[in-house]
Amino acid sequence: MSDINKLFNELPDDEQKYTDLIKERFGISELNILNKSAVFGTENLGKKLLYKFRDLGIEISTFSDNNKNKWGNFIDGIPIIEPEELKNNPEQLVIIASKYVREIFAQLKSLGVKKVLPHYVLSVLFPEYFPNELHKKIIKDIYKDRRKIERVYNTLSESKSKELFLNILNFRISLWPEDLPLYSSNQYFPSFFPLEQEETYVDAGAFDGDTLRQFLNRQKGMFNKYIALEPDEQNYKKLLQSIPEIYKERIFSYPVGAGAIKSKAFFCNYGREDSMIADDGDNEIDIIPLDELLIDEKVTTIKIDVEGYEPQVLEGAKKIIKEKKPKLAVCVYHRPDHLWELPLQIISYNSNYKLYLRHYEPEIYGTVLYGI
Repeated sequence: MSDINKLFNELPDDEQKYTDLIKERFGISELNILNKSAVFGTENLGKKLLYKFRDLGIEISTFSDNNKNKWGNFIDGIPIIEPEELKNNPEQLVIIASKYVREIFAQLKSLGVKKVLPHYVLSVLFPEYFPNELHKKIIKDIYKDRRKIERVYNTLSESKSKELFLNILNFRISLWPEDLPLYSSNQYFPSFFPLEQEETYVDAGAFDGDTLRQFLNRQKGMFNKYIALEPDEQNYKKLLQSIPEIYKERIFSYPVGAGAIKSKAFFCNYGREDSMIADDGDNEIDIIPLDELLIDEKVTTIKIDVEGYEPQVLEGAKKIIKEKKPKLAVCVYHRPDHLWELPLQIISYNSNYKLYLRHYEPEIYGTVLYGI
């Protein structure tokens, strides 16, 4: 039996059985069990949980954090204690509100904490209160798309990619922190993804120039053009500031988004890496297909990191992918089913790609699909 068949054969029979299994695994049968819990993590996610809990009539007893400079302080009246103090009450539920779930889970277990709940379990069990597109329950999708998933697994070009693919699927099913994929560095520039000396590199979702800086450091001036798209106003200003004077004639930046057709879209300007196209956006941006923007360019590489809008960007680059077969680096984690839908979309445009997967962030963020 293949590993992919083994995964499907071990799935619960239906969604209710799956939900019951997750509730039992984490000891969460209903919302009121969260009352008087502690929250580990004091950044944005921890604060969001605090205010959502208050809306639901749920009280948080304490916060905790590994940053010792925060110990003894308060968040809206809730004290921040050092992690060592959590072992004084080992039966108290501790909710991990951080992307470093695997590390914090191990830390809490070493302290003797018996009840630990990763934040994303709330999105799976109680999506009406904790909606999260990255962590929504996908057991139905996995059942429905079994043939697609098997096809992608068999299409991946190496055992390491197949192992990661199964690892991510297994975590999506178990939600257990120790099942999270391990992560590495060099996002978008792994060793098997060679860049040319005459690269025309397209960066859709350029953020503040973080990928540009890596590219310039790697290429040492050996490239033809770098074309960056970033619609967030604050990010775009930072992107412009990151362009070295020596390369200004070869780096082209556009304050627009890429998409399937030339149009406009509502956009959430956060000034962060998670700025995105969304119906409730407070700003309107221009959308342009890469096939149109790059019609006269000899594109060699396209990187796409656009917070869930990847299918539309690929659709708008269909002609380039089909006719020029540029190397591709595409984020496949912003929606759970992108893990299999985006590889299938790419090979439907050009079946000659060899596909690889790598993972670069804690938790489930940062999975990139490479096409060569």
